[in-house]
Amino acid sequence: MKKLQDKAERQKTILKLIKEAALATQGDLRDALKTYGIECDQATISRDIKELSLVRVTDGDGHYRYAMLEEAHASPLRAKRLDVLRRFLQGVEWSGNMLVVRTDTANAHPVAEALDHLGFEGLLGTVAGDNTIIAVVKENFSAKDVALAILKEAGKEQ
Repeated sequence: MKKLQDKAERQKTILKLIKEAALATQGDLRDALKTYGIECDQATISRDIKELSLVRVTDGDGHYRYAMLEEAHASPLRAKRLDVLRRFLQGVEWSGNMLVVRTDTANAHPVAEALDHLGFEGLLGTVAGDNTIIAVVKENFSAKDVALAILKEAGKEQ
């Protein structure tokens, strides 16, 4: 039973490590595990990688790192959503807990979809028209801060 607990703990630690650092090789993983007092060989790490469905992805600078499979699939989609935001967002204004987001004509729907899925902290949801989006900001969050984060992500800082 101890062996299964060790395996579960090792795999949990691997998942933690790949979220915290850009680990590109099995050797990097093995060395990082050693800092947690976990010793294992390359074959064990290889099996863990397979069981955890880890894949190697490239970051924005072309460097490799291990990531969860879901993250690898999300990365191209995130890039597409950011592209939509950068291309079609015209501006953002705020009042109370509401944002008014202006877009190019007929592009409010794709921009709203991008906003809903890009993970802006405090953004509750959006309603899109033709070239205008109303976005609601959660209580205890600053609409101004959310608006500025959106503008920054879109490369349109004020």
